[in-house]
Amino acid sequence: MTDESPLTGEIHFTRLFPWLRLFRGIGVSIDPKKLFLAAIGLIALNAGWGALDRAFPNSDPRIPAGLSSLAVASTPARGDSGFDLGLSLWQLTEPVQCLITPFVAIFSVRTGGISLLHAFLAAVWAVVVWGLIGGAIARIATVQVATGERMGVKNALKFAFGKSVPLVLGPLSPLLGIAILTVPCVFFGLLYRLPTSIGPIVAGLLLVLPLLAGLVMALILVGLATGWPLMHASVAAEAEDGFDALSRSYAYVFQRPLRYAFYLILAWIIGLAGIVFVSLFAQLVVQMAQWALSYSAPHDQLQALLQPGRVPLDSAAAKLHTFWLAVVGLLAHGWIYSYFWSAASTIYLLLRQDVDGTDWRQVALPPAPPNPLLPAVEPISTPDNLNTAGME
Repeated sequence: MTDESPLTGEIHFTRLFPWLRLFRGIGVSIDPKKLFLAAIGLIALNAGWGALDRAFPNSDPRIPAGLSSLAVASTPARGDSGFDLGLSLWQLTEPVQCLITPFVAIFSVRTGGISLLHAFLAAVWAVVVWGLIGGAIARIATVQVATGERMGVKNALKFAFGKSVPLVLGPLSPLLGIAILTVPCVFFGLLYRLPTSIGPIVAGLLLVLPLLAGLVMALILVGLATGWPLMHASVAAEAEDGFDALSRSYAYVFQRPLRYAFYLILAWIIGLAGIVFVSLFAQLVVQMAQWALSYSAPHDQLQALLQPGRVPLDSAAAKLHTFWLAVVGLLAHGWIYSYFWSAASTIYLLLRQDVDGTDWRQVALPPAPPNPLLPAVEPISTPDNLNTAGME
């Protein structure tokens, strides 16, 4: 494909402005397969973090408020637009919050003992869940965006579990560097426990050493926090190991920081339109179902059952209606994660093309299966007793 057609002079704007490809993110993410995977990820994350919260009752809970309420209201109240700009922008960052929140607790000075273990296990569980589920969504999105081909849930999960080591251990491997740098700092901190003032004085003279270690650890964390989605997109596109994915993500972030920031901001703004559409569409689904049922069902009873919170969950009817409303809300909520991984995959392909010059459509695909309609070609075997001397 060329930038300009020699006959018509048509300009391919995606060549001139590659970031226009990000506008496909909404359409790519509104995919039943990706929404289903995102819903599974939310359920797994909620179940795991809920179990940890019950196992550590004296520690702060880890489940974000958005995960504890997944049902959608049938219709906005009269006079209410049903849209909050600030809330919608904040909801788009939820996939990042799910990973960062436990790590913030881990690296908090006040966290220790049971709370530290709770935060560490919550972080590991988030990395495992979104390593596998996010990797599967990223694989579907990458193949779709780059080649136009469709991949099923089964093949995507097979790919993700087959690449579970780089998808899970890749984001955790930078923590090993932080642990190595922490060890000398721990021994350095013993100076402050000396009974005399000599220890703090010596520590003050050599404080530059822990500060340098802190600088390196901060760079590692910044690269991890900003490049984490690119690691999964790299594995999804290249089918490579964890070290290559880690090095690519850090290289793209630090070599093109401004361009990467521009892509993130643009994807964030585009996602705002998507979350408005998905939220309104989910409400419309419930509204139309309620409208159709209202021709035969009692109005007051229907109104109470199809609006969560209007009646207590002490009856089977209320629980069943709340369950199905929660399914609608879960799928709508899952769109945030579907869009997140779809946008991350597109951004990765954009950065890869800019930094490495790799063609946009180049994605590692499994070899095509043999065509059963074609006859198998067997190699020609030479008899052992064939005399080839006379053929010279």
